[in-house]
Amino acid sequence: MHGWETLDTARCARCRVYTETSDLTLDGDGHPYCGSCGGPSAPGPRASADEWTARARSPLEQRARVVVGAMLLVTLAFPLAACVSQL
Repeated sequence: MHGWETLDTARCARCRVYTETSDLTLDGDGHPYCGSCGGPSAPGPRASADEWTARARSPLEQRARVVVGAMLLVTLAFPLAACVSQL
């Protein structure tokens, strides 16, 4: 869309407010902290774009996505079959 700008944000571990990733600092464990809430007790490196990649999905999360997808498919199949049977 014309005129829209996207920002990479993350949630501060202390105040739970979403802040632009360029304004966050990471502690030693990798938890993000914003500057307005005081930051981490032991500051780590400055947050970079490489550190904000998606984490690997757990097997339980993958199974949950498959189950939810199957439930949606079944939920949509019955009304569709009812409409087709009326033709």
